[in-house]
Amino acid sequence: MFTRARRHATASAPRPRSDTGQAALVLVIAFSLVLTIFGGVMVTTIVNNAPIVAQTTIQRYAYRAMLSGLNSYTSAINANPYLAACNTTNAGSSICAGITYQSWSQVGGTDTGNGVIPELYKFDNPQSVTASTNGAITDLEVQIVGAAGFPGHYAYYSTIAHYVPKNGFLNSVWWSNFESEPFQLSGAQDTASSCKYFWAVRAGQVASNPCTGVEWQSGDAVTGPVFSNDSLYTTGSPSFSPNPSTADPQCEYISGTGYGTCTTDTPKTYGQPQQNPPADNSQLAATAIQGGCYYTGPTSISFTTNGQMTVVSKESPNYPGTLTQQQPSTNLNTCPTNGSGAFPSNGVVYVAAATGTWPSSDNPFYSSTSGLSQLSTCGGSSCYYDQSTNSTTEGDAFVGDAWTSGGFSGHLTIAASNNVIIDNEIIYNDCTFGTPVSPAVWTACAYNNATGSTPNDVLGLIANNYIEVNRPLYNDSASGGNKGNPLPDCNGTTWVPPLCDPSTSQGDPTSTQQGLTIEAALLALNQSFVVNNYNVSGSEGILGVYGSIQQDARGPVGLAGGGTGYLKNYFYDSRLPLYSPPHYLTPGTPSWALDSSVESYTGKCPTMPPAQSVPTVQTSGDLTFNQSGWTACTGP
Repeated sequence: MFTRARRHATASAPRPRSDTGQAALVLVIAFSLVLTIFGGVMVTTIVNNAPIVAQTTIQRYAYRAMLSGLNSYTSAINANPYLAACNTTNAGSSICAGITYQSWSQVGGTDTGNGVIPELYKFDNPQSVTASTNGAITDLEVQIVGAAGFPGHYAYYSTIAHYVPKNGFLNSVWWSNFESEPFQLSGAQDTASSCKYFWAVRAGQVASNPCTGVEWQSGDAVTGPVFSNDSLYTTGSPSFSPNPSTADPQCEYISGTGYGTCTTDTPKTYGQPQQNPPADNSQLAATAIQGGCYYTGPTSISFTTNGQMTVVSKESPNYPGTLTQQQPSTNLNTCPTNGSGAFPSNGVVYVAAATGTWPSSDNPFYSSTSGLSQLSTCGGSSCYYDQSTNSTTEGDAFVGDAWTSGGFSGHLTIAASNNVIIDNEIIYNDCTFGTPVSPAVWTACAYNNATGSTPNDVLGLIANNYIEVNRPLYNDSASGGNKGNPLPDCNGTTWVPPLCDPSTSQGDPTSTQQGLTIEAALLALNQSFVVNNYNVSGSEGILGVYGSIQQDARGPVGLAGGGTGYLKNYFYDSRLPLYSPPHYLTPGTPSWALDSSVESYTGKCPTMPPAQSVPTVQTSGDLTFNQSGWTACTGP
């Protein structure tokens, strides 16, 4: 038998309240002591495992910072391709203000908050190479480094990013959308939008082409890459070096009349993807307002050798002073309306249409001198193209070297809402290419380090409609048998632009051959590059363009055989992919495309490349990143 024991409770006296408080205090102190000991153990554990944290977390953040730097660099050089030519030695120049090399930048959102690990990136000096065939910039490489962590505990990731130039405009000495002219010799002026591709007509995709084809002829010479969305037509023996590229799916170019003979080559350069130009240059208007110079109405701009321009813009605000009304208060440029001033800080000038009623003398084509007025004969191909019913309000830019200048010097893009009229020669001051108009003595300009006294000069001219070479004629009221003939050559005294003929023999010391040299990148977005009055009154010699020509439709510069107007000699400025004009437009593609990148993790800050004085000449294969002369990197 089991006996169940009975539990008896023993009564005790109540405790005083003071005893209860002391017990609670002891409990709190004991609990706090336990937390302190446990927290110390945790801190010791974290400190002892810092290398593991660095390898698993900080290393990953360093990689993320490197990717942020890669994206930031790609965006920067596509927004302004000139920034790819900057380096640590020219960082102080205004044109390089949008980028800093070999200096750490912190990734947004990693500089605040408890427990946030700082992430940083930097760009090292870019390295570029030129092709051995034509000197064009073919590759650009830059080391981009990402870092994350804290002083004494940084992790680093780096990549060698390889970019290739993709701006079809500036990769070519000649770029065209249509290889036909949208107007007739009788004076009827249609728009380029009416034109069709010849290859589309040949393939039966469209019924016909209402625009007239323009042929390349014997005596024409093109040195540098050529691209067209259309078919190229030739007659005789024009010179192309290298072979042109086209979007024509069957032919490189076509020789003869009609559909002629289709020429192909190996490797294949026809059937290339089409490149679509932007619709207008309005984005440059906004750029000019924010940090450039914004003019209204017909505006004359002439260049001098010291990076300055002389401007006459009678319909711009504050004429004859400086612009103050069109620019925001943050735009500190001094933009003259009747005088000289430096190129604007962001390198962009825009000429827009004016509103209101203005005197006809505001248009520089007007002269009160009998026999010189260009307004009385403006119709068809006379005077200049695309003249509205009120020519005094048009957004036209008249550009050229000042007669007393030694040439254009600096970095500048001039855009116009209507036309750009070239009324005098434009010759870069940084090299000797442009003085002779005789092709036999032409040589390409050498790449100059931007830190020296001779930087790479570059000018961009972008019109919504026509880029025109001025060729003014005596008007209908002229006497002495001069009616319909070109006005006398410009000489800087009696005859001055635009009321004079810019074609002259003075530019060629080796012969008496006439001609005109233009050094610039030329873009006619919705119309053509043309010569005014190209079809009358004899030969003007050779039209030499050193740079790049881009146009929606082919514009004539002379008649076949060189009987009137100009023969052509176009020579590629191979520096353009790297030293592009400021904020130059692109044909629907980025200026620089990321071709590849090679990432690597390193426990220390990698060495840095020096500033490159001249691009390496590429003889074969891809660019290799030469690491001679590199210096130790300084961490964040």
